[in-house]
Amino acid sequence: MPPTELKTFAELFCEQNGVPAAEFPRALVEHALPPEAHALRRLVQLMPGDYFADDLAFAQNIGRLTRAEDFAWEVAEFHAHPSNRRTLRRQLRVRLSIPRLRRIVQRTFAESELAHEVACVA
Repeated sequence: MPPTELKTFAELFCEQNGVPAAEFPRALVEHALPPEAHALRRLVQLMPGDYFADDLAFAQNIGRLTRAEDFAWEVAEFHAHPSNRRTLRRQLRVRLSIPRLRRIVQRTFAESELAHEVACVA
């Protein structure tokens, strides 16, 4: 790949985690849920509507990033979303964990940069 073409976070995440591109949003949400949310996730999925729709949309937006530095902009928009004011999302934290997601984004881009540097040296 020419150096001017940057891979998106979604492409890098899928490559590094063996996830098919079509499953990226759900896989990212699964990785970024806090431990206590995993226990309640199945129960919440029985509720009408798609409870995690906003998290999946946020994952799609994060997937388009080509630099970890742009993550903060997406987080600001996500925090402002009205769905994040619901009780389950606020008090029970049945939603993406921003700190977990930040670590995933930083690690994914860092591993990609390291792999690129190793490839250039070889």
